[in-house]
Amino acid sequence: MTIDLKFLHTPADPQLEQYVHRRLSKINRLLEGREQLTLRVTLEDRSGPQKTVDNDRKVTLTLALPKGHTIRIEQIDDTFERAVDFIERRFMRQLKRWLSRQDPTKTQKHTVGGRVGAVR
Repeated sequence: MTIDLKFLHTPADPQLEQYVHRRLSKINRLLEGREQLTLRVTLEDRSGPQKTVDNDRKVTLTLALPKGHTIRIEQIDDTFERAVDFIERRFMRQLKRWLSRQDPTKTQKHTVGGRVGAVR
């Protein structure tokens, strides 16, 4: 999986770029062995140089999955780091849900419709 990082209305920051890659490395581990996918990450400063809005940092993650599925999550916060942290947790939940639908034996703890501990 490749991570395509784009900065809009803000200068590119190498430290922020490293931070994003480090936080999103978990997603890469979950998708190992799958076909080549591209995770698009957009970091946007919505207010520009005027800084008229407090919550003006917007982070968008988009991943196009096989069979026409797409996971897209947006978060607006006052810093890019907080937005990336929040969006990474939400994205992991969505991705695990999608993976469980693809191969239920790998991610589900219980069978569908069965009770835990029930012996017949």
